[in-house]
Amino acid sequence: MDFAVQILKDTLTTLYQITGISLVCCILFMFAYLYCKEHGAKEGIRRWVNMLKTSHEFRRILLLAFYTAMILNKTLFSRPIWKQSFKNVIGVWGFYEDGNLYTENVENIMLFIPFLALLMWALHDYFWKDRQMTGWLYFRKALLISFISSAAIEMSQLFLKVGAIQISDLVFNTLGGLIGAAVYWIWHKHTLKKTDSEKNESE
Repeated sequence: MDFAVQILKDTLTTLYQITGISLVCCILFMFAYLYCKEHGAKEGIRRWVNMLKTSHEFRRILLLAFYTAMILNKTLFSRPIWKQSFKNVIGVWGFYEDGNLYTENVENIMLFIPFLALLMWALHDYFWKDRQMTGWLYFRKALLISFISSAAIEMSQLFLKVGAIQISDLVFNTLGGLIGAAVYWIWHKHTLKKTDSEKNESE
């Protein structure tokens, strides 16, 4: 009897763990299905390839979507069920825990650096409607986006019971996001300055 109960428990646990990614894949598949049903699979593939070749915006959003999927897989979809979501709400702030090396804080920072940089790049037209956007306004938006994204992951972990809520994760993710936004800010200003310089030379 115990053997049968254990098998049932393990089976249900496995199904629960893959529910999230399965739901996301199902939704994306149905979007593709509806488009192909209306326009034809051949037309859908042709247009996708054409957009990849010709549209900078399409490629930027594709990279953002790819990296976002990687983040969700690491933070939500590939994690085992965790029954102690509030075991250590404050989290770990250093590089050692119980005498052992703790690298998750650095990982949390590194995880969000490319995310915010890619987000700012993919949504370039939205963030740079005003060429004279001040650094304060830009970084305030970046801080808000980074914080909300990290908080959404933490709350999803709580809801799905696949991780522990930790304030340190929220802080380090947000910090990584700000660093990523700063990287893109520097790159954008350099590119803008170079473009203006080339334009003046041509005149």
